[in-house]
Amino acid sequence: MKRLLTFILAVVMVAGLSTVAFAGLVADVSGLAATGDTIDVDSNDYGGTNYLNGLEVPGFELGQTYTFTVVDGAWGDWWGAEGWFWSLNIYDPTTGLYYFLGDDTPYDSPGDALRANKGKSVQVTVGGEVAATGTGGGTVNLWFYVPDSSRWNNYGSVTVSVDPPLSVNPPIVPEPVSSILFIAGGLALAGRLYYKGRKRISA
Repeated sequence: MKRLLTFILAVVMVAGLSTVAFAGLVADVSGLAATGDTIDVDSNDYGGTNYLNGLEVPGFELGQTYTFTVVDGAWGDWWGAEGWFWSLNIYDPTTGLYYFLGDDTPYDSPGDALRANKGKSVQVTVGGEVAATGTGGGTVNLWFYVPDSSRWNNYGSVTVSVDPPLSVNPPIVPEPVSSILFIAGGLALAGRLYYKGRKRISA
């Protein structure tokens, strides 16, 4: 019976640790700016009329100036069949400002759109000039989206480089269930050890 109880306690603790490790792995690889120096925006998933349709990317330092440069991609108007475009909006919620990269010109092919815009860049000072000259710190999230009159009617993607690069190791926050399992297992094991110690002293 004692062996069975010890085995169950060990399983509970291992389950908690495994879940924490898995949560950490997901946190490390789930960011769409996976390499830290590029951001890829799918025009079907993140296209629309405003930033709320966009991709929210964390980790931009307040007061830092970032340069976003066209490196790949183009998106097409699925329903209107007007041609291929290359454009991206970047929204800074701390200032309420939008930054536009690309153009609204339709091209005959994705290659034509990319060649016309590759290398173009825009600079964004997160929080504006006031933040850049202040002593504050911290990070904020920027929003990236393909501007269009509607959503879910495009295909293709747009990719920009980020200079300086973002951090690729976000903080890992264990899930509540895994934390509870780990703590419960630890407390139970500690209680068992305490009980065994008292039993030996009594003997």
